[in-house]
Amino acid sequence: MPRQHTHQETITEGDDSNLYDTSRYAEHECRIVFTVAPGRPARLFGPAENCHPEEPAEIEVVNVHHEVTTIAGKPRWFDAPPALRELVTDLVDTSDNLRARLLEHAAEADEAARESALEARAEERRLAP
Repeated sequence: MPRQHTHQETITEGDDSNLYDTSRYAEHECRIVFTVAPGRPARLFGPAENCHPEEPAEIEVVNVHHEVTTIAGKPRWFDAPPALRELVTDLVDTSDNLRARLLEHAAEADEAARESALEARAEERRLAP
């Protein structure tokens, strides 16, 4: 079962043809909640029934939160409106850079969880009679 990951990213929407005209685009600080289904490398040797092309990892956006400053001036996270969620989902599907950052974040989080579990197991063994 895929684990959920959360990655914080600044998303730009609007016309970015002139980045000096700030009225033409908006930036949103977003937290992207996603899962990753690992792909598998191509197998191009051996019997034909065991060969297959590469299958890339699949990223599914579960939720998107965006940061809003409240009247009291405190930042809070809320579910993103549908248009922003759709924009983020489209960017995950089309932006190789964003996709690579999400996959890297997921790999680092999974590695940290594995290391933590190994350390906990080693500690249990050390304390066992």
